[in-house]
Amino acid sequence: MNTGFPAILTPQLRENCSEFPIDQEQESWIVSIDNLATPLICILSGFLQQKFGPLRVLMFACFPYSLGWLVVSISTSVYHLYLSRLLVGVSHALLTTTVYTVEISSKEMRGTYSLLESVLRCFGCLLIYTLGFAFRWRQIAMFAPLVPLAAFICALFLSPESPVFLLTKKRTVEAHEAMHKLYGSNYRVSEEVEIIQDNLSKLRGNRSHYISYIRNLR
Repeated sequence: MNTGFPAILTPQLRENCSEFPIDQEQESWIVSIDNLATPLICILSGFLQQKFGPLRVLMFACFPYSLGWLVVSISTSVYHLYLSRLLVGVSHALLTTTVYTVEISSKEMRGTYSLLESVLRCFGCLLIYTLGFAFRWRQIAMFAPLVPLAAFICALFLSPESPVFLLTKKRTVEAHEAMHKLYGSNYRVSEEVEIIQDNLSKLRGNRSHYISYIRNLR
């Protein structure tokens, strides 16, 4: 929805009866300024996911989205819209670099979940375009925060943390509970946990070898 929003926002603001006018240069900034913050946040995203967990980072991404919508709903100048799009860029970066879906899904369902993500993105764009036929951009922005807030509530009460992250932090009991919640009580959780732990051990070995190689370059 945030991706498609400029497509209805800028034409409505270019109308003679718009809430406040924008010129062509300002329009181009509104459409593209969300990419300004994305590269930096993408770099930080990996560190944040290792530190706090993929699920918590996804939950945090809901707040810049919500705040961005709220800024739009009370905006009185184009600079408020710039700020909103920067906030959107932060959440975009966190979502596009998340490893949560990969780490919680089975091999059989991983491709399906990846495809579903694209379908939902397209649905969000179509939804915002449809709303643009019936409502002004400010009206849409007043109710749009309900979507990321609903996602936050679902993540808070329904979604378990990534078992891979929990095992990285030596929280084995919580990892077992998360896998039972994800795959059901009949799933061979103990075997899967051992496989993940072996893979993590190999990654740590490769990482120490890589660090030694970097140190020896001089």
